[in-house]
Amino acid sequence: MLQSVLDEPEFKDATAVTVCGDTPETARAGAERFGLKFAVIGDPELRVIDAFGLRHNDAVPGKSTARPAVFFVNARGQVVRALQPDNYRARLDAPALRDGLRAAMGK
Repeated sequence: MLQSVLDEPEFKDATAVTVCGDTPETARAGAERFGLKFAVIGDPELRVIDAFGLRHNDAVPGKSTARPAVFFVNARGQVVRALQPDNYRARLDAPALRDGLRAAMGK
């Protein structure tokens, strides 16, 4: 969904960087498979995920994963909005992504 929102003409100057709990190789393969044009970083040790407090412990019995989150950053490097569901199963919708991108772009 993120790629489809970024493909909208209004957001032609926006980009994204994503972090997932997969290996870098798996993350790269997934990005290619889904035609993602933004960076997908694999973080199998969950270091970046932990730095942002996004670990969902025992999401699946015996396995931790990342909660989905989006931080919208403006051109000055300031986080202007954040979407952080409590559950790893929660997914962010297109209207919320559009609103966050507009906020980051000062619209």
